Amino acid sequence: MAIINAQGKVFRSWEGSLNACQAQAALLPNVEPLKAELQGILTQSRQVKAQQEESQAKLQGMTQELRDLIKRGQEAARRLRGYAKSQLGTKNELLVQFGAAPIRHRVRSVKTGGTGAGTPTPNPTPKATP
Repeated sequence: MAIINAQGKVFRSWEGSLNACQAQAALLPNVEPLKAELQGILTQSRQVKAQQEESQAKLQGMTQELRDLIKRGQEAARRLRGYAKSQLGTKNELLVQFGAAPIRHRVRSVKTGGTGAGTPTPNPTPKATP
């Protein structure tokens, strides 16, 4: 898994500021409270970032596990429908409850009279305007 470093620039900037404070401590009196606050925030930010990456890894793992379970469930459902067909028969309407389509006889529709291909359709006559 790739390490996410979206906040890397920010963290490095904060580290640079903390290092500069340490290097220039003689020129910056009373900077210790500000430096301690930034150091605490940096430490806490790193911990939260590590938890975020761990959560993302867990999420990906759970997604893969769910995908595997869905594949297994689809196969189990397919087997169950097949078993229902073998026990009830392929024409039994109860198969619908299992999500399986029963074999049904086709019903031919009888064409009634009307305009067929050989019968011309009358054209409407236009009305004359006075």
